[in-house]
Amino acid sequence: MDLSGRVLATPDGSPIDLRGATIDGTLNLRDATIKVPLLIGNAAITGALDAKGAQFDAPLSLAGADIGGKLNFHDTIINGGIAANNLSAGFVDARGLTVHGATTFQHASFNANTRFSRTTFDGNVSFANANWRLLADFASTRITGTATFHRATIGGEFRLNSAALEDGIDLSKCTVSDDASFCHAVVDGVLNASQTTFDGDADFEDLRCTGPRTQADEATFNGHTSFSLSEFDGVVSLTNTSFLDEAWFTHAIFNDSVNLSGSRAENFIHLRDSTFNDDLSLADVEFEHQSFLHGSTIQGGVDATDATFDHFQFSATVHGDTDFRGSRFDGRGIFSNSEFGGRAWFDTASFAGGPDFSDCRFKQRVTFDDAEFLVEPTFDDARFAVNPDFEAANYPQSSSMNLSESRRNLIVARPEDLRNSGFTVPVEAMNGDIIIPAEATNLLQVPVSRAKVVTAVLNGLDQPDWYSRFKRSVELARTAVSELNVDRGSHAEVVFGLTLNKDGDDPASFLSAATLVGAYTTDADETEFTFSYLNPELSDIDHFITVSIHDDAFESGASVGSHMEYRKALFRRQLLEQTLLEQGEASSKYSRDALPALVGIARLSGS
Repeated sequence: MDLSGRVLATPDGSPIDLRGATIDGTLNLRDATIKVPLLIGNAAITGALDAKGAQFDAPLSLAGADIGGKLNFHDTIINGGIAANNLSAGFVDARGLTVHGATTFQHASFNANTRFSRTTFDGNVSFANANWRLLADFASTRITGTATFHRATIGGEFRLNSAALEDGIDLSKCTVSDDASFCHAVVDGVLNASQTTFDGDADFEDLRCTGPRTQADEATFNGHTSFSLSEFDGVVSLTNTSFLDEAWFTHAIFNDSVNLSGSRAENFIHLRDSTFNDDLSLADVEFEHQSFLHGSTIQGGVDATDATFDHFQFSATVHGDTDFRGSRFDGRGIFSNSEFGGRAWFDTASFAGGPDFSDCRFKQRVTFDDAEFLVEPTFDDARFAVNPDFEAANYPQSSSMNLSESRRNLIVARPEDLRNSGFTVPVEAMNGDIIIPAEATNLLQVPVSRAKVVTAVLNGLDQPDWYSRFKRSVELARTAVSELNVDRGSHAEVVFGLTLNKDGDDPASFLSAATLVGAYTTDADETEFTFSYLNPELSDIDHFITVSIHDDAFESGASVGSHMEYRKALFRRQLLEQTLLEQGEASSKYSRDALPALVGIARLSGS
């Protein structure tokens, strides 16, 4: 049906009613002028609906229509709004479209790319519950009313870069399966992305939000996420939000409070070099990788109570109060060069990595009541308005080991992570009929070929690959050794288990993982073995290496051993075992130093 270039009207101004019609082919309205409402609801158009350059002087209804071909609204003007709920369409070209009045595409289905870039919607717009199979492009779009994408599903990219959203946007409970781009957009109302899932990268760089609130509570960001260089005039709420890849908030400006409480980050999260002009809440967050606030300024207070951090670099300026009560630092806590303008609390906090408060300024009182330092803290050149009571803190490992200067930069495990600590095995269990787990039989029968390969792997492994595989086991070993009651001259060992991928073609692919199996010592009379750690799970272990805590590689002791020292000790012991095996000493005592751990595991499991 070709109506291109025509003026369409009715004598009495009544609508042109094509509802329920079937049009076999294309409905061509290109450059037409439609003076009255056009009703195409529930119509079936097997071809395209081509309204490029057309002008509608009254509302357009496409509700329930099924358009098999292209929907072309390129440079179209629609006065009176669009009702297109439950529309089904293929490719949509609405670039340069102008709509005056309300627009609804609720529950619409778009089966190909849709392009609404450079579109102007003068009124409210709703794409609630709409479904895109591919691209949804709203780049440089202007919407004067409220924009709603609530529960929309977008199978391709979602582009709102450089958009102007003058009365806010509702993205709550959306699912975006590909990358989302909101960079350079301006949102003058509320931005709500709560419970939304972004499966690809999410780019909010240089976003400008002037409304009272920006929220993405309980949202999930699976890809690289960036809010860098953005500015927010209102409250920012990201409570219980998950960041599975890197998250960047650098050089951002927050003019009201920011709430990240309960959020979880599995990768790097950067809050550094930003300006927070009100309060910042990190209460109950779980930052499982490295997190950074250094260089940032917080004009209000910081609430980080009950938070969990791995490597955390604060090094920020806080004008209000700072509260880390009950927080847990599983890696290093770096607070050097921080300035605390208000009251500061670190009561009941726990530090597993050497906390660094050097060059800090505490302008009001700071307390560490019942704080737990598993490693030596440093306060070099720190300045206090009121001297803190460090004796109110706890140093749980200081009784068993002298925490030296070299321990400050270490990361250790927590005593509560030591499995089966205190478990004992009589020495006589190593004689006669020795009972070990069935799956461990081959672990004590080491072929020369395996020994040689493991030696080569330990020698050739790059240091970053070593660190990634041994990080946790070395942390546990340090703490386990510090908990051993080692008598002078007594036998004390740590047993490592290696998981091998026999199909690996280089050291990194051959060595999959390293696990601490056990740490034990004998009493003065050598009547029993006492374990500070014993892991009964052997299913993934393919090879044992046992090292003495008295090995010369440990310059200051195994409890403060560096990764390089542990690597040296493990390699030397493995090379020694290989040499002995090559000389025919298959039953050397070095290959059997793991035996107490295996007997202990058998007794734990009741074998």
